[in-house]
Amino acid sequence: MTSFRGRQYLFDCRFDESIEDYANVYQVYVMPNLDQKDLKGPWDRLSEMAKEHLGEVPVSSVQFDESKRRAIDPEIIEEVASKSD
Repeated sequence: MTSFRGRQYLFDCRFDESIEDYANVYQVYVMPNLDQKDLKGPWDRLSEMAKEHLGEVPVSSVQFDESKRRAIDPEIIEEVASKSD
């Protein structure tokens, strides 16, 4: 999950049992405004709460910060979000 310009986005990359690895794309969703209690527990069904599915982006195109999970480069969010505007 990430927030950008007042909207929350889920970048979901599921484990693919058929290849025994994670997919090479993120499915990107616009989420309702969730708070911390909504984010506790497993996230495997979090996409079911989505307001909209924006499409997919290659995992390789998402650039994380040095911590590897605290933030991502907003350029990819702008690119994906522009598809829903």
